[in-house]
Amino acid sequence: MSGGYVSPSPATAMARTLLHLPHQRSGTPPIDATSNDGMLPIDLIHQILLRLPTEPSCRFRAVCRSWRSMLCHPDFIAAARNPGPLLAAAVLENFSKVLDTESGDEVKQVDFVAAADGGSSCCSLDPKSHERAVCVIGKDRRQISLLDPATGAISVLPDHTQLEGATTWCTIGRSASTGEHKVLAIAATSTMSSEAEACKILTLSCTDHVWRETASAPMKAARTRTGFPVVNGVAYMLGYLRAGSEFSHRIMEFDLDREAWRPATIRTPVILFGLNLCELQGHLVVSCDNRSTAIDIWFLVDSQRSTWSKRYTITMPHHHHNPLSYHVYFEKPLAILDDGRIVMWMRVANMNIHVHDDTFLRIYDPRTQTFSDGTRIPSCNRATVFTWSVLHTGHEGALDTVARQALIRRRHQ
Repeated sequence: MSGGYVSPSPATAMARTLLHLPHQRSGTPPIDATSNDGMLPIDLIHQILLRLPTEPSCRFRAVCRSWRSMLCHPDFIAAARNPGPLLAAAVLENFSKVLDTESGDEVKQVDFVAAADGGSSCCSLDPKSHERAVCVIGKDRRQISLLDPATGAISVLPDHTQLEGATTWCTIGRSASTGEHKVLAIAATSTMSSEAEACKILTLSCTDHVWRETASAPMKAARTRTGFPVVNGVAYMLGYLRAGSEFSHRIMEFDLDREAWRPATIRTPVILFGLNLCELQGHLVVSCDNRSTAIDIWFLVDSQRSTWSKRYTITMPHHHHNPLSYHVYFEKPLAILDDGRIVMWMRVANMNIHVHDDTFLRIYDPRTQTFSDGTRIPSCNRATVFTWSVLHTGHEGALDTVARQALIRRRHQ
């Protein structure tokens, strides 16, 4: 020992060499480990375990209490290198259909289950599920619930507006600085002479469960079926300006950290109706279906300059499969798979107005310009994607078998 420095053991030195870690500790990991009886520092163990596949990580929870505390921690699960397969969910009234994004086929039905406290608390949903939770608007167009499409857990949020006849838009997202999940809700009501609007936000980790007032949106919200995405702590919402008989779209930005609308808006890459916003690979994306020849998918490059890059132009099969009974429409892209294929949400609009729309996943391969369609889900108007890992439960949960089978298939492809 010299100058207070203790040389690392051979095992520690070898592990640091293999992991290319610095010799000095770069900070404690975001894990509340209770103890460490081993030879290696706890942060080094944390980095090693992060690189393991999910199934061995579940088995290692039985090694000791400190490892179990680490491997069950939400921060560890979120940072795991092998989080599990990407799955999709078609949300219906009382259950969701879990779909394999590789094929679009249905693999599991998950029934919705109200929270044990009757769904009265916004914190009754497991915090680990906030990342994949979706906001569901009630039939009255005012009541907001949070739904975990993977487990079926549902929790009703407190009433957020007193506006009579209001229509609600909402989204859930993570704050970039604190990591807290927040729900943003906008309620608006229109009459022939006036329009009232209320914009509020709620933090899921707070114990008071109180909505906080924020400023109104800088322009009118455009009605959309596909919601508005959150990318890197910013919620994006499609709005429109009207000058006489002319309409133009703009994209509004709500900063979840500051809980305020940004003063400037983003110009859309094209001026057409039927634009949809989504998140792909950490970018804001605008998709445009001209209903006749092709779908364009634009990625935002610079929000301050409204610079976009058109990365995909997809020529789709003819939309009108049977003009007398239904139309098939493109809603939005849901994900880009590791092999470059694009998972798209398709909607089947029935001509009978008393029948809800159906939905299915269409998998597009840009290399071969070919399509494959998955299971058609009746009476569905909402689709989402999420990552499922057996680390969420550590035991044989509802989707653990599905996740393992999907991982095995992908290893042999």
